[in-house]
Amino acid sequence: MKKIALLSFLTAAAMFAQEATTTESTTSSSTKKNGKKSTTSSDSTTTSTDANGNATTESSSMTTKTKKHHGKIKQTTKSVDSHSSTNPPQN
Repeated sequence: MKKIALLSFLTAAAMFAQEATTTESTTSSSTKKNGKKSTTSSDSTTTSTDANGNATTESSSMTTKTKKHHGKIKQTTKSVDSHSSTNPPQN
């Protein structure tokens, strides 16, 4: 019975020590000139660190612009994604 309790404790400790994650997200929207132009922006950043100290950052940004002129709608979407990894110095 003691072996099961010890194994459960070690498994739970290993799960918590594996990774730390932080996520930030921002969304904004604006409309101009009698509803003829609108802009929507969305940004998201996720940062993770594993048990070995390796850090990973993933970012995405999306901007959508809508323009209405003479009854026609023109929509433009721009999306940017990035990924970076950092390894701690080895001694």
